[in-house]
Amino acid sequence: MHSNDGHAIVALRSWHDKTGSSTVVPSLTAPATSFQHSIIVSEHGTAEIFGASDLEQATSIIEHVADPRVRDSLRSALPLFYL
Repeated sequence: MHSNDGHAIVALRSWHDKTGSSTVVPSLTAPATSFQHSIIVSEHGTAEIFGASDLEQATSIIEHVADPRVRDSLRSALPLFYL
């Protein structure tokens, strides 16, 4: 991230097997990191989020990073946070 043209990348699994739950959630109650990430990666794909609006970031994460089993419920939560 601190090098010329560097990026901050977060890699995560989209699903927690032991709890049977998504690791991508509609909102957080506290910051997860101290800086803005450029890219989030999971086994389902990559969301390039740097410079995007909050709604654009959320949509990209849902469509490209979240597990397909929870994408509909995450999409349903979008109006609660961004309208």
